[in-house]
Formats: sequence, C-alpha cells, structure tokens
Amino acid sequence: MASEAELLHRIAELEEELRAQREERESVSTILDLVMRQMPALYWIVDRELHVLRSGGEITGITGYRTGQFRGSTLQQVANTDRMTTDTVANHRRALAGELVFVETEYRGKWLATVIGPYRRGGEIVGAIGTSIDVTAWRTLERRMVDAQRAESLGVLAGGLAHDFNNLLVGILGNANLALLDLPDDSPVRALVRQIQAAAERSADLTRQLLAYAGRGQHVVTRVNLSSLVQELSTLLLAALSKHARLEQRLDPGVPDVLGDPAQITQVVMNLLTNASEAVGEDPGVVSVRTRLVHLLRPVLDGLYLGSDLPEGPYVSLEVADTGHGMSAETVARIFDPFFTTKFTGRGLGLAAVLGIVRTHRGALDVETAEGIGTTFRIYLPAVQMTQAAVPPPELARRGQAGGLVLVVDDEPAVRLVARRFLERWGFEVVEAENGVKAVELAEHLGDRLRLALVDLTMPYQDGRATLHALREWRADLPVVLMSGYTEQAAGGEVDRGRHVGFVQKPFTATQLRRVVEEALAE
Repeated sequence: MASEAELLHRIAELEEELRAQREERESVSTILDLVMRQMPALYWIVDRELHVLRSGGEITGITGYRTGQFRGSTLQQVANTDRMTTDTVANHRRALAGELVFVETEYRGKWLATVIGPYRRGGEIVGAIGTSIDVTAWRTLERRMVDAQRAESLGVLAGGLAHDFNNLLVGILGNANLALLDLPDDSPVRALVRQIQAAAERSADLTRQLLAYAGRGQHVVTRVNLSSLVQELSTLLLAALSKHARLEQRLDPGVPDVLGDPAQITQVVMNLLTNASEAVGEDPGVVSVRTRLVHLLRPVLDGLYLGSDLPEGPYVSLEVADTGHGMSAETVARIFDPFFTTKFTGRGLGLAAVLGIVRTHRGALDVETAEGIGTTFRIYLPAVQMTQAAVPPPELARRGQAGGLVLVVDDEPAVRLVARRFLERWGFEVVEAENGVKAVELAEHLGDRLRLALVDLTMPYQDGRATLHALREWRADLPVVLMSGYTEQAAGGEVDRGRHVGFVQKPFTATQLRRVVEEALAE
C-alpha cells in the first residue's frame, strides 16, 4: 500500500500535468485566436445541444458583437436574437450527423463564406465547429469583373450593330441626296425628302454614340445651332412629353452657333425634357423650351455650376422649364450625384450625364426651383462669334481629273449602288466587286485604265486591309479610298494610310464622298 507521502507526490505530479495541459490548451487557443485575428474571419464551437462553447476571431468587426457575447446560449436563441434564418440551425445539425457543410450568405451587409463540420473528440462527435471568412472584397471584385465582361460584350455588340446600321444608312442617306439633286427647287416632294435626310442624319448621330460606347468612335465636334436642333427634335419632344403637359417653344432663329457634338447636345435636350415632363406628372401643366443669346459677366458665371473657370462673353442659353412641383433644397443639392434619383425606377444618371456633357463642352449650368413653383434648367454654351459664309460643295478639279474608271468594292449591294450613282453623276465609269478577292482580279484585268478604288474595310473572304495590300503590290500608285462604318481612328488603327489612300466614314453624303475622291485624285 502506498504511503501518504507517495500519494501526495502523485497528486502533485497529476496537478502539474493538468496545469501543463491547461497551459498548452490556452497556448493553442491563444495561437488560434491570433491566427484568426490575422484574417477577416471568425470561428465558433457548439456542443451537441447547440450551446455556444466558444467563439473568436474578428467576430466584432464582422458581426458587430463582442467575443463571448453568446457563450452558453443556444443557436436557437442566437437565431431569434439576430434574426438568422432557420437554415443556420439545420446546417449545424447536419454537421452533428457527420456532414461537412459549405454555405455562402449575406450577413449585415457582408458576404460570408462558411464551413461547418463535426467536432470530434476521441473519434466521437461531441459538437460542431464553424468558421466564416469575410469574402465581401472578393465578391465585389468578382462583380466588377463580371460587369467589365458584360460591358465589353455589350460594347462589341453595340459596335457591330452600329457598323451594320451605318451600311443601311448609306442607302437611305445616299438615295435621299440623289433625289434632292434631281428634284426641281419648287417640287413639294423636296420637303419630304429633306425629312428623310434629316432622320437618316439623326440616326447616324445615334450610331456614332453607339460607336463611342463601344470604344470605336470619337466625339464629333461641329457647329450646332441650338434653335435649329430643337426645331428638328420637335416630333421627338412631343412624343416624350406627358399627355397632361403642353409644350411651348420660344426659339430665337438668330442665335449664333455653338461648337459641340450634336448627338450629345440632343441627349441633354431629351434628358431635361423627360425630367420636366415627369415633374408635371398627372396634373395639367406646361413644359417650355427656349433659346436665346446672353452675355455672361463674372459675377453671374461665378454663381453657375461649372461657371467659375469660364471667360466672360456671349453664350447661347438653352432653357427647359416646367410648372411641376419643384424640388427641395436637399434634393437640389444631390441632383447631379451619380445614381441619385427621386423616381421609383431608373438609375438617376440623366442629370449626371447632362452635367458631364456640359462640362466637356466648356459650358455652364443653372437650376432655379422651389417647392410648388416648378423648375427651370438653363444650359449655357459658348457662342461661335465669327459666322463663316457657307462653303459650296467642292467640285472635282477641271484639270482632267473628272472621268475615268473607278472600282467600288463592298459586300453590301446598297452601298455599291449609292456609290455608283454618285460617281456616275460626276462622269466616272464604275465597276463593282463584292469582295476583295474579286476586286484584285478585276484590277489586274483592267490594268492602267483603273483610276481609283473605293474599298470597304470590313468584308468576308478578304477584308479591306488585305485588299489594300494586294492592290499596292500590283500597283503602288493607285489611289484608294477606304470606307468603314467605324471612325477613321478606330478603323484605320491597323492601316498605314500613306500616300494615295483616303478615308470616308459611312454613312456618307455626296459632298463628303466627292471631297475625298477629289483629294485622292489630286495626289
């Protein structure tokens, strides 16, 4: 039988072993906590009755709770307190049955990737252990990548649609040009044809917007008369207007031009008019559009949006007003914020886009509103002070350049037909080819009789680049005019223009084609 001293010694040894085990567990627990604190993660352990035994990690940052807050509580109690879903308890019961559960959930504005598995001791499942990692940043990055891929796909689609639509517009705009050339000045049909021409040109502006969205275009800066532009938009303005609103137009026909992109300025007008129409709502009201010339001085400019950096001088004012309910000061303070909207639907990008367009046009903007009295938006764009005389369309030079044989190469019959009719009116003989392979064969057959080739860049079998290269190998000095539904910058990025190579963008008018043909032959 062991002596009392031996028993005391054995008790001391056991206490030392227990102390060492406790210190080891605490050390492991501390290390685990330290590791978990280095990650945007948390962990917890529950027993078979789903009582929370332990929790740790960045639980405070992720859930907003302090460490150990729910220790001793059951998961059912935690779920009731925190409005968790019943799946939380069910997933832990699956882990107690030996299953490894993977779930991803949104919790308090964060995305958590969670793993719940059985907690074993001595081979027996005594509880469940779960870990959650905050993957919000990863999900955000993933979403941005998906959005970028979607935008790229939409850009490719938009670019392809714009290119194909430009080919169709060649036939519409070109034949309208030809009809105007043949109709007598007093023909009542001229007004109808001019409307067709204006609609085709407006459609071409829209395709340029698609090309710009697709990264295949550029902003077209030209002289724009705001009164004329609003007058041309009259039909669209009426269609966009609420049935309860009446449109009033006070357009000064004598306002000078501004420099800008007609498509973007059209977008400004339509956005402002749409907002004004919606402000009127279901009550009878008036939406008015006004243009006039104003001279802005420094004190006035300093009080405008974007006006502080602009010089004093003449500006053309575009004013869109409504008799709606108006806006509060709090709303006015946010109307140009991206994604801000007071509507039930929509993304609230309209006025943010308006402000961006006005900024790129070196203009200013003003808003006058109050609750109960309506809203007035005024856009100020710098006036072109020197009005140049209209330049007559260029004529082909008289030094023997008019006439001769021209090869028109395009896979679209409508494009070939319009180009042929234009060229034949100017005294040329025309032969056609629907692709580059046939074009090179025809060129070699025609020999020195061929004076010019008009070649589309996008064709099946052999595109315009390969056709240009083949023609250059056959005859280096043959004048070639390239055609494309894309802009020259986008379409010509892989083409070394060099000498004897011109460019015309579809859809082209008679004047535009004549100018580039003249320049190519002049070289």
